[in-house]
Amino acid sequence: MLRRRGARLVVPFVLLALIGFAACSDSDSSRSSSDSGSSSGSSSGSTSNDAPKVYTQQDTDVTVANGHAFVVALPVTSGTGYEWEAVTVPDLQQMMTEQVDAADRPGATTTQQITFRAQATGTGTQHTTLTLNSVRPWEDGVPPAETATFSVTITN
Repeated sequence: MLRRRGARLVVPFVLLALIGFAACSDSDSSRSSSDSGSSSGSSSGSTSNDAPKVYTQQDTDVTVANGHAFVVALPVTSGTGYEWEAVTVPDLQQMMTEQVDAADRPGATTTQQITFRAQATGTGTQHTTLTLNSVRPWEDGVPPAETATFSVTITN
């Protein structure tokens, strides 16, 4: 009798595990296929399907057409309270910020993506500097733990 009861308990858990594995595999493949096109693009800061080009700490030179958006993706450590904040630049409007690649545990690395739109008021090609600071928003007067700087060229 015990053996039979144990078998009935194991079957639902095995089915749940298989369903969970299949769901994770589907979301990973859709994420990797959508991610594969997000980092390539033209020099105007937009890809052919109008998705903003994504820049990382290694991509310190940003080129974007005036009126177009681009994304800066920087690593953050989950659970520390640090996040990236942009120093205000008149020629760039911060559109949104979001955490992607959610960490599965505190201390794991995740990614913060900050979307900007070029809004230069002058004519011709313009140059500006975008500075992002890694800070804990509630700690006033504390220097940033890290700084990322990008040279931004805005074309018309």
